[in-house]
Amino acid sequence: NESVAEPDLPRNTHEKMKVFVQSPMFDIFSGVLILTNSFVMAWSLELQGRDIGERLGIAQGGTAAWDEWSPFFNLTEHIFALLFLAELVGRMVVEKRHFFFSGWNFLDAILV
Repeated sequence: NESVAEPDLPRNTHEKMKVFVQSPMFDIFSGVLILTNSFVMAWSLELQGRDIGERLGIAQGGTAAWDEWSPFFNLTEHIFALLFLAELVGRMVVEKRHFFFSGWNFLDAILV
């Protein structure tokens, strides 16, 4: 009588996810994501400032640039939010209740 072992897929998947989330590459990816988001936000604020300056009569050329790039910034804002949420959920799944004992994780959860 051969007993058929049930597949241990959830555990294997969790272990793979744990290795991935706790790897240095995941931290590097998260850091690069934060830096890229910061640059995109700074660029967005620059164009918004030019737009406001033009509307106030202080500067020229801002409205056309903002109107052209506004859809891009709206899209990237949503993409970054989803990526940050996926990173947060990944850490929560891997660390379980220990996630809530880290100040950095708490800060990350508030910011996301």
